[in-house]
Amino acid sequence: MWRAFFRDKQSYQGRPFLRNASLGLALPAALTIVLFFAALFWEILPALEKNHMDSKREMINELTKGAVNTLTYYHGLFEKGELTRDQAKQKAISHLRAMRYGDENKDYFWINDFTPKIIMHPYRPELEGKDVAEFQDPEGKRLFSEVVRVVKEKGQGYVDYLWQWKDDPERVAPKLSFVKGFGPWQWIVGTGVYVEDVSASMAAITKRLSYLSLAVLGLVALLEFYIVYQSMRVEKSRKQAESQYRSSRWMLRLVIDNIPQLIFWKDKNGSFMGCNRAFAEHVGLTDPESVKGRTDHELAWGQDEGGWARVREHRVMNAGVPELHIIESHAKAKGAPLWMDSNRIPLKDQNDRIVGILCTLEDITRRKEMTKALEESERNFRTLVENVPVGITIVQQGDIVYANPEQERILGPVRPPLSLKRLRKRASADMLKLLDLAGSPTATTDQLLDLDLSGLAYEKDSDQRKARWVHCRTRNITYQGKDSLLVIMLNITKAKELEQMVSIQDKMASLGRIAAGIAHEIRNPLSGINMYLSALEGMLTDPPNPEVASVITKMQAASAKTEGVIKRVLDFSRPSAPMLEWVNLNQLVLNALDLSQVSLRKSGISLETELNPDLPLVHVDPGRLEQVFMNLITNAMQALEQQQGSKKVKISSEFTDRVVIMKVADSGPGVSLESKARIFDPFFTGRKDGSGIGLSLCHRIVSDHGGRISVQTSTMGGAVFVLEIPLNRAWGGPEKG
Repeated sequence: MWRAFFRDKQSYQGRPFLRNASLGLALPAALTIVLFFAALFWEILPALEKNHMDSKREMINELTKGAVNTLTYYHGLFEKGELTRDQAKQKAISHLRAMRYGDENKDYFWINDFTPKIIMHPYRPELEGKDVAEFQDPEGKRLFSEVVRVVKEKGQGYVDYLWQWKDDPERVAPKLSFVKGFGPWQWIVGTGVYVEDVSASMAAITKRLSYLSLAVLGLVALLEFYIVYQSMRVEKSRKQAESQYRSSRWMLRLVIDNIPQLIFWKDKNGSFMGCNRAFAEHVGLTDPESVKGRTDHELAWGQDEGGWARVREHRVMNAGVPELHIIESHAKAKGAPLWMDSNRIPLKDQNDRIVGILCTLEDITRRKEMTKALEESERNFRTLVENVPVGITIVQQGDIVYANPEQERILGPVRPPLSLKRLRKRASADMLKLLDLAGSPTATTDQLLDLDLSGLAYEKDSDQRKARWVHCRTRNITYQGKDSLLVIMLNITKAKELEQMVSIQDKMASLGRIAAGIAHEIRNPLSGINMYLSALEGMLTDPPNPEVASVITKMQAASAKTEGVIKRVLDFSRPSAPMLEWVNLNQLVLNALDLSQVSLRKSGISLETELNPDLPLVHVDPGRLEQVFMNLITNAMQALEQQQGSKKVKISSEFTDRVVIMKVADSGPGVSLESKARIFDPFFTGRKDGSGIGLSLCHRIVSDHGGRISVQTSTMGGAVFVLEIPLNRAWGGPEKG
């Protein structure tokens, strides 16, 4: 190339327009290089250094705030009573003393108070506990007094000074620190960055950019040289272009023959004017030139292919409008089926008259097969997702856009699109965590959930409305081209119920030990009190003093109430052996109602019963089951005490092929979703004067019979307690009682 350059240069020395053209190309390039270097060293590098320093300032700002959050954490432990103030301070000091960061892991935090006095300094422990108000850096700046001033004025801020280099006391360097006050302990926490770190980083960047700029300069100079060289050879290039034009028809043929698509063109009469080699091979020809003058019927297209192809070609030429990307079924010469993506374009001359048609065919058989396989794979995947026993939901911008059937069984009706705002009305505190996350535009990795949530319930059919426990996991995904949140839920209600049963059994065991102590420590003194009260009652004069007699009666009633509480606790914790009989549960309900009729009438409560007369017998302890019905009726009466308006209690019975179902419903205020999860726990009560034993006793008695008890929402708006007693040992199966 160099020889050619100098040879061409000598041949064009007598042509001034070439020299002027070369200068016109070189001068703008040179000015561009000068401007590039000026912008690099006077604008870009200073701006880069400023941005680098700003990032360091922001870094120490965030680090200091993080250290203050550590103090807040230990102060919180002190406020909760888990640590004393001194313990909390010592743990906070130890925590910050051990914290390091930076490339060498030698950057640190220090603490001083508002005196100022050093509380903690990892590299200058000799200053700890000393008053440093007069402590000066090598330039005479009272740096710790300046720190106190900044914090008092602004609460936080930046302070620059000279300080030893990290852990090297012999080296002093400029430093910029960020300090922030912690009010509860009157402490100031700070950390800093060395200015020399920033300068060293910028020096390295400047050096690299300098080398890069020199390389760019060399490349531009070489490129400029090449452009000048090309301008001197323009004439020769023109002649070469003329030579290439003469061979263009040959090149066009070469290109067309190497295109994998089938290409052919015809005149208006349907005779072939030419084709590429791929089309010739497709129709069984060895030479593309041999197609000229032939028609479709003369080629091995297939039995009917030529006819319908001709119809489409006539339609395109008559309308003058191309038909693009039409999918057609073709056949090879050997009869093998093919799928083709066809294009038919009318050919026009310089007068815009249609003179023929250009056709291209692309074999997309493999693509069709892959598309079919993909559709089948999608169907299989959808079948898997819709039948997997795991709830799957996709949320976009606060709306549920997909929910599989299992998710609907967990959440209730959530037919997409459904706004999450509609679910907040029935959401528990746990569920709100998920709704808040799903409703946010984006969620960071730290915000994503992988935990158990409670409080999910059906929205329709109040008789089936139940609390749910689910294990929830969320992940960020892209769905239909949009950022979305994938929510996966696994129903773990049964596992949680088992955990609850184990917990209740543990509480029962503890209660048994406590009850034994209660019986020993309280019953004996209580018996003595009752004896003394009886003796005192016998010592009254005749007629007795009414006020004294009233006091004795009240004391006897209080003693009897205490005796009753002790007995209920003992019965609850140490039940006696069951006395099983074949009984009709309707009769037990009627017995309980006989005992409660007076109380129901005095309370103004109307009673409704729907007892199935064909109820089968069950093998149970009638005394205990009657106690369950008494407790549930009493519980309903207590729920209606403060009820305004209509007060109703409804008791019904029914049965299936497996269980007898008894329901006790009321029109009271009902049971909250949070209380439903704990309502059968021992000692859990929603009443001020309640003991929390009644419903726990019911739960234990029903469980002892192999049944289950649950609380739901009644059609009257209150609560309905549902008992299910198994029929697996019923006399003769579904025999009538």
